[in-house]
Amino acid sequence: AEAALRMRLEQLESAGAELRRQAEGCEGTMERLRTMPDEFTRPYNVPLCSVAFVPGKLVHTNEVLAHLGADLYAWRSAKRAGEMLQRRLDQTRAMQRRVAEEVEDVSAKLGAVQPAE
Repeated sequence: AEAALRMRLEQLESAGAELRRQAEGCEGTMERLRTMPDEFTRPYNVPLCSVAFVPGKLVHTNEVLAHLGADLYAWRSAKRAGEMLQRRLDQTRAMQRRVAEEVEDVSAKLGAVQPAE
């Protein structure tokens, strides 16, 4: 029983570390998305040579390819991608809380098993 509890504890700690890594990645990406402009197009002076420029515009300046799950991707605005990422981060944090609770439960059970021997 003790070996099984130790194995489960290791699995939970590994899962917790992976969830922390995912959360950090989500937070970093969200920070980058916040710095992107809200407009799809922006005015720009397009260089023709080293001294000549013509007025133009950059298009699709705030679109990113967002992972929708199950190998599906779609172009989304930075704002919508940030909203998707926030939902994913909320789910990841909820999973982290559940894993932490289970780690506490398994640790308590392991502590109860060890003194009995």
